[in-house]
Amino acid sequence: MASALTGPIAAFNEILGCTIAGPKASQIASDAGAACTVWQDEEIPGIHWIFKGKGLVFCFDDEILTAIFFQFIAENVWNVGSWSRPLIDGLVAPDITPERADSTFGEPEATGCESHTWRRYEIGDHHIHFDFREDGLHKITLLLETP
Repeated sequence: MASALTGPIAAFNEILGCTIAGPKASQIASDAGAACTVWQDEEIPGIHWIFKGKGLVFCFDDEILTAIFFQFIAENVWNVGSWSRPLIDGLVAPDITPERADSTFGEPEATGCESHTWRRYEIGDHHIHFDFREDGLHKITLLLETP
């Protein structure tokens, strides 16, 4: 288990568990520098803040921030971001591979059953999840709890 995240992603990890009305989530949202669309759907619980063009989504369940998604490769019409600066421990998102994630965070808590295309690591009382596809890093998710 890694003890903490470093790099710009650490600020996002610190706001997991904050309330939707609290100042921390709003400040990070403001710092993201993109228009935010609030989305709700009857079939998918919670409230989602979607930062168009940033590949960033905040997910709130019962008004608590429980997940943050960073999307790097387009899937259908999904919101994709370009994080060209270091995001985690000096690593730029396109350079993160399963092997680099393992060397940075240690042994994964869980991996994809057959393909090992995803890895989840425990970071204190949170989790970080990497989803890899043939063309590279697809998505990083910060989670308050293991799904």
